[in-house]
Amino acid sequence: MALKSRLKTFIFGGSFILTTAFIYGLLIFFWYQLFNIISPYLRQMEIVIGILTFIGGIYFLREFIKFRKQGPTCEIGTAQKIEGSFSKRFQSLIDNKAKTLTILTSILLFAVVITVVEFPCSAAVPVAFAGILTKAQLSSWLYLFYIILYVIFYMLDELLVFLVAFFTMKLWLASPKFITWLTLVESIIMFSLGAFYLFG
Repeated sequence: MALKSRLKTFIFGGSFILTTAFIYGLLIFFWYQLFNIISPYLRQMEIVIGILTFIGGIYFLREFIKFRKQGPTCEIGTAQKIEGSFSKRFQSLIDNKAKTLTILTSILLFAVVITVVEFPCSAAVPVAFAGILTKAQLSSWLYLFYIILYVIFYMLDELLVFLVAFFTMKLWLASPKFITWLTLVESIIMFSLGAFYLFG
């Protein structure tokens, strides 16, 4: 946004979102492969998915309580340090009028690193999703389709923020209240899935 250019906003923002989506999808794919190895033990697999989703439910419930008190955050020190460091580096690149390729390379590297580092903040849902896909015993193309579909829906909020920024050249952020209550919904869904796989 500091560059005051729609074209650069599109190139840099779009590159960041595409890279984030690709790395996030890759992480889900790796979890799917791991679950695929242990899938012959079907009942044990259901127990693993059930336990993972229950842990996810507890995690999101704790996050909801925390968000109600202090607002939505992902408290991973490493991620915050990386974000802070990148922001300073990026600002320096803009101030020094760095080449577009240099800025683009920095953004792509940041997208890869931050997606991996922040994955634990949202890991419960994609890991459970990978387990459910494995249990469904789908064809290769079908499970890839579902992973891509999952990533598209996961990235919808970032896409919305990006599109608003691109067309209006102004930043728009989701309401903290909305994110807080959405976390409670996630917790309820995870508890329900856990109950289904453990007792259903």
